[in-house]
Amino acid sequence: IVPDYVDKRTGKKGWGWPAKVDYLANLFPGPFGLGKRLATKSARRGEDTQTKLIAGAGLRARHVEPESAAIGRLFDEKAKLTKRRAALNQRGINAEHPTKEWRRLSDEIKRIEAEVTRQREKRGDKVIPRRGRPRLKSSIEWGDSGGGGITWPDEGSSVEWPD
Repeated sequence: IVPDYVDKRTGKKGWGWPAKVDYLANLFPGPFGLGKRLATKSARRGEDTQTKLIAGAGLRARHVEPESAAIGRLFDEKAKLTKRRAALNQRGINAEHPTKEWRRLSDEIKRIEAEVTRQREKRGDKVIPRRGRPRLKSSIEWGDSGGGGITWPDEGSSVEWPD
């Protein structure tokens, strides 16, 4: 390390060392590598000097958000339940022909999805809007006459068609 090292790109003098020495410092673990890691700013979130020192001692230290850990556990649990429900689907047990086991698995999957949503909101994730556009307003209402179709407004009233 020399105090009058000239940077080739900027032409400014400062503390530094040649590229070959930098390569050797990164090549070997131990005090050289640890010193360089401590001297440089980390691009990883939550990695401060204390975390780097602990990592230099050989321990794995990282910041864990409790919400993220809970979401990971919930996804693992949901994957197991979904796999079991898929096995039932292969046997013809599905939403059209459910059993108590299939309903229990589906309810548990829905509960997990709701809990994941709560944990994401707690963590501060942004809500992604659903696909599609907002529904257009019109004075036509869908009838519930059993056969489907459109229930027209009373005579004399005007129908507002969307553009």
